Amino acid sequence: MGEGYTVSVSEIEADENQARGQSRIRALPLEIVGKYWHWQSHRGNKQAYALVDALIIEALERRFDRAFGITRSEDEWDRQLSDRIIDHMEISLSSAFEEADTALSRERLLEQQLRENGIEPWALPGDEE
Repeated sequence: MGEGYTVSVSEIEADENQARGQSRIRALPLEIVGKYWHWQSHRGNKQAYALVDALIIEALERRFDRAFGITRSEDEWDRQLSDRIIDHMEISLSSAFEEADTALSRERLLEQQLRENGIEPWALPGDEE
C-alpha cells in the first residue's frame, strides 16, 4: 500500500453477550485482506495461490452469470469454491509427491555411482573398513 500506510483495524465483539476478556475479532478492510493473500500467493504459498485463484474465477463467473442472466444459489457457489480449492491442493500435493520421488531416485543413483567408484556414501570421513 506504500510507505507510511497505516491499516485501520476495527475490533468487533464475537458475541454481544460475551464476558469481559473473551475473544474479539480484529477486522481488516477487504482491500488489505485481498492484498495480503495476493502477496502470500506471489511469495509461493500454495494454499494462498489456491484461494486467490479460486476467488478470481468465482468473481469472473459471477459477473458473467449476471451479464447473461444465470442464477445460482449461495450453496452452489460455496460448493464450487470449495471444490476448486480442494482441486488445487490435490494437484499441489501430487506435485510434491512427484518431487519427492524424483529426489529419492537421484539420491539412489548418486549412492550407486559413489559405490561403483569405491566410496561408501554414508561412511564418516576417516573410517577404515
